[in-house]
Amino acid sequence: MSADSKTIPLVVIAGPTAVGKSGAAVDVCLRIGGQVVSADSMQVYKKLDIATAKVSREQQKGVKHHLIDVVEPDIKFGVYDYVNLADKAIKEITENNGRPVVCGGTGFYIDVLLNRSQYADLILQNDIESVNAEYDESNGEKLLEELKSSNSKYIAKIHQNDKKRIVREVVRLRSMGKNQNPEAENPNYKSIGVLIGTSKMHSLYKRIDERVDNMIKTGLVDEAEYVYKNRHLFETATYAIGYKEFFPLFDGVNTLAECVEDLKRSTRRYAKRQMTWFRNKSKFSCGFKWFDMENIDIREIESYIFSFE
Repeated sequence: MSADSKTIPLVVIAGPTAVGKSGAAVDVCLRIGGQVVSADSMQVYKKLDIATAKVSREQQKGVKHHLIDVVEPDIKFGVYDYVNLADKAIKEITENNGRPVVCGGTGFYIDVLLNRSQYADLILQNDIESVNAEYDESNGEKLLEELKSSNSKYIAKIHQNDKKRIVREVVRLRSMGKNQNPEAENPNYKSIGVLIGTSKMHSLYKRIDERVDNMIKTGLVDEAEYVYKNRHLFETATYAIGYKEFFPLFDGVNTLAECVEDLKRSTRRYAKRQMTWFRNKSKFSCGFKWFDMENIDIREIESYIFSFE
């Protein structure tokens, strides 16, 4: 396959937390010569390993994983950043004759990666945030100079303290040279979806409870305390499931047992919301075939993938 081809074949393995997506993705990659592109909004952060259920080196079985441990916890990272990095990873994999396998449970990230209808708005929002930051760095002075050098007809009417108008004009000016059609400038992925789920939610809830218990044994409380101590810096992680549930422990309000039960309850609710999201196949361009978490047959998934092409 070639990254220069108009359509890049893309396998997507999705589903709620604790269903076995990561293991299935690794096994699929081993059979089809693939590499994993993570679609998890929290696994991008370094040093946040236990609560995010990152795949260990041993569990990766030699399969290369992308978009894991890419930014520090104090960096703001959103869907716009994810799509940019995912596109680059997918291109790199295909250029090296590999097969990209997107795997994760962050439905919004997968949705935007496959459906570029929202991408133009994300580009605009990212530009506005970036220019706002530039304004703050120099109190608008540098941006005003940029507008003057552009001979903008509006510059005489804008005061340096008028942040909103300066930012708007700079964004407009910089966007003039851009291709504003996101579908033209971004890949058009030909995708096939594998949805791993269950019709027996009590079985999934049992897995979740067992996973949380194992996380506690492997040091989750210490990791949560690290986030708690840096909660004013770690804007995203502070509100992530797996950390915020332990804050009452560090505040001396709840016991460890109460916090653990709260985490299990929060995770079960999150899994239920994920199931609802992924069942709505109309959100995705590729659609998904259902595979039960308790009877995952990698050979069947492999046959399904190749029957699509």
